[in-house]
Amino acid sequence: MKKLTVVLSVFLGLALGALPAKADNLEDAQLRFFNAYNSADRVNTSSSVAMNLSYVGSSTEAVVTIAVGAITAYAPQGTADTTFGVSAGSYAFVGATYDTFGELCDAIDALASYECVLKGAKRDDNTTTIRDQTATTGTNDLKAVGGFDVYFDTGGMSNLANGTYFERIGFVPNSGKRVLLKSCLINVSTNVTAGSFNVYGKLRRYEGVSDGVTRNDTTLVYEDPTVAFGTDETTTWTESGLGGLEFAKDAHVIVSAGNGTVIQPVGGFARCLWSER
Repeated sequence: MKKLTVVLSVFLGLALGALPAKADNLEDAQLRFFNAYNSADRVNTSSSVAMNLSYVGSSTEAVVTIAVGAITAYAPQGTADTTFGVSAGSYAFVGATYDTFGELCDAIDALASYECVLKGAKRDDNTTTIRDQTATTGTNDLKAVGGFDVYFDTGGMSNLANGTYFERIGFVPNSGKRVLLKSCLINVSTNVTAGSFNVYGKLRRYEGVSDGVTRNDTTLVYEDPTVAFGTDETTTWTESGLGGLEFAKDAHVIVSAGNGTVIQPVGGFARCLWSER
């Protein structure tokens, strides 16, 4: 036990060496190390989640129809929910008001009966890349446990499950917690060389910084343009399993594989290991 404590102390000392002078004492650091929640996430072309919608109103269900130009809610099926949207229960993607996921999700989340959480979508992503969906009882009920995951497709190919420009993993930590991104394994199925692997978010180093710069899930913090066709590529930010790419508390973090212009066929994926602490 004494040897284990000494070894752990050395590792934690190395991992914390780059932190400011206000770093935790050894006992606090050890507790933080053991209490971290370790997780893994994987997506492929057909399972790249853009955002999650849920319904907390009084109706027995709420379902949505998503088309190229708008999203419309029904509560229940067949009855347009006029509390949703700005016209006939719809938010239109045409124009500047709701043409980004950030604007759309903020508007939905502000409603009394609906909640919206961005997952793989960045705030500045265009809503035309949202996957088409037909309102169907029992298929996309926002009131079901876990709500309804809205996926990506391409703006020009409606409801094409294997037609996305990228594979996205969105990390949403619990309140007051931060994401520590450890490693990612990706395979970009089509040979894209520019901006093919990106990480977005607000880093911990900017937590509490007031310099007039807005940092969120649109902020690029890592880029690797060298991913080759059909090749598994691993990126690791840890040293001996400790440390990682550390983000601010409550920061939405996104890993994106693919350059946003070349369609990713079946076989593309992204898999990441991360901790929440």
